[in-house]
Amino acid sequence: FGLDIEHRRFVTREDARDCIADMRANGIEVIVGTGMAIDHAEQVGLPGVLLYSADSVRQAFEHALELTQTLARSGASSLRRRAPPKRRDADHALLGDSAAMQQVREHIALYAPYDSTVLITGATGTGKELVARQLHSASGRRGRFVALNCGAISESLLEAELFGYNEGAFTGARRGGR
Repeated sequence: FGLDIEHRRFVTREDARDCIADMRANGIEVIVGTGMAIDHAEQVGLPGVLLYSADSVRQAFEHALELTQTLARSGASSLRRRAPPKRRDADHALLGDSAAMQQVREHIALYAPYDSTVLITGATGTGKELVARQLHSASGRRGRFVALNCGAISESLLEAELFGYNEGAFTGARRGGR
């Protein structure tokens, strides 16, 4: 992909902090790693991608390869790094003028003002994350938007987080459930 990738290892929190600071000083723009690495990256203003497991890394590479193959089939001459997009107006982030896209924009405008959970569903590649980003942006919430790949989380953990669990349902379950 034409990206410069550096691999670093650390043992202690101090090692992690020093590694992240050194990478930032060397022009590294994104940190991919454990929760500790991501915490330190965010403290120095770098975006981070949290890795849950080796399987999630494999899935990310497979997805990247699929995108590359799709771009190659579509006639894209080359892949190159682009500057991060500037924050766009709410109506310009989602492309298209079809009735379905108008309806999506209307739903975003309808739900954005409320401090409530929104479930966005759809087939792979339909732009659920774009809709979520637009919803977050239009909501006026402070803080970063954090995308979460639910496919990289075990089904039982995701189910427990979304729907709760009973006490004793699994090792480490809280007393009284959730």
